[in-house]
Amino acid sequence: SGHSYLFSVPQISFEFEALPGVAMTPAFSGQGTTAKGGNEVIGVLVTSAPNEVFVYGVWRDVWFGAKETRPTIDYIVNGLRKKYGQESVREENTLLLWLYDAQKQQVMGPKAKEIWGKCANHWMTGTEYEPGNIQRQMARGYYTVSDGRDYHGGICHSHSLVQARYSADQPQGASQPLIMNVKVMVSNRQLEASGVTATNVLVTAESTKLAEKRKADASKRAAPKF
Repeated sequence: SGHSYLFSVPQISFEFEALPGVAMTPAFSGQGTTAKGGNEVIGVLVTSAPNEVFVYGVWRDVWFGAKETRPTIDYIVNGLRKKYGQESVREENTLLLWLYDAQKQQVMGPKAKEIWGKCANHWMTGTEYEPGNIQRQMARGYYTVSDGRDYHGGICHSHSLVQARYSADQPQGASQPLIMNVKVMVSNRQLEASGVTATNVLVTAESTKLAEKRKADASKRAAPKF
């Protein structure tokens, strides 16, 4: 059956005191139902003001319903490999990552694992998006989780990432674990970082102007009158 997804309503919205009337709406998604009680969410992540609106991330979150609709782990993993090729990294046995550099070449093996280890806290791997982190990046910069500093020479904002996380359990009477949920997200971290940085520059500049205006107003009020 066909699904209808409504992307016109943002999932999160941020407003800053220094930018009255400007709403930052970086995440949109829509939900549809699937057979036997399942559901599916498709969403996009976009850049905010003062950028033009560019999509830097897309995700799909599928929940399977009745036991008879749930696939095996091998079926899902093999399907992902058929679509994206051999993964760059497999972590915790339930998270698969395909990592690409700025030249669109896949990074494999120990090198990919090293990059993922350094950048996972910036990339929020395993989640569609984390509203609090996006807001902090807008207010304090892309590398807010490391006090604004890029300790890794640009690798965390010069790669693209496909990530897939699944959860499974073994229902009563089943011969093996079956998939309950699969999340797949594709994101261009270079575009994400560029967009967040532009937003942060705007917010910082306007916040500075507001602080200076308030200081000037306070100085005028405090001046002695003769």
